[in-house]
Amino acid sequence: MDNEKDNELYSSNSIYAMVKNIVILIFVVILLSSCVEKPVVNMDNHFGFENLSDSYDSKTQTFKRRYSDDTIVVKIALTSDEKVKILNAFSENNFHNLPDELDCTSTGSSPVMYDKLILQDKVVTYIYNAQKSYFCSQDEEFTSIYDLLVDIVNNKKEIKELLPADIYYE
Repeated sequence: MDNEKDNELYSSNSIYAMVKNIVILIFVVILLSSCVEKPVVNMDNHFGFENLSDSYDSKTQTFKRRYSDDTIVVKIALTSDEKVKILNAFSENNFHNLPDELDCTSTGSSPVMYDKLILQDKVVTYIYNAQKSYFCSQDEEFTSIYDLLVDIVNNKKEIKELLPADIYYE
């Protein structure tokens, strides 16, 4: 009789210990997953973009607009708030995890267009056409950063004063 009580007690203790260990394990996993570090935004990072007609490089603070017969170079400086906003977008959208090339083209649709984002030594090229491909992953991360950067640069007074580019995809 005592053996049965001992076995029941041992069995309930081992179940309790197992449940306790599982709870501790779950807690540790949750704790560790919440501690995953995001890349730190380094204010010294330089960045830029490039498309068919325009490009910007924060390191040289130059914006270039290409025309069919000329290229205009304009010096523009971003505010520290604008830089922080842009660098945060690179970080929040995990730019460093993007592949070097995002091919989001749909077959049979043209023209094929190319946009580039640059952060330090990493360049990501986004290839697309007017027909959006539904099988393209990570294009939202790219376009989120790209649209913000282009919007900030294009809203500078010096850029608004330029004539629109006269080169286009055909």
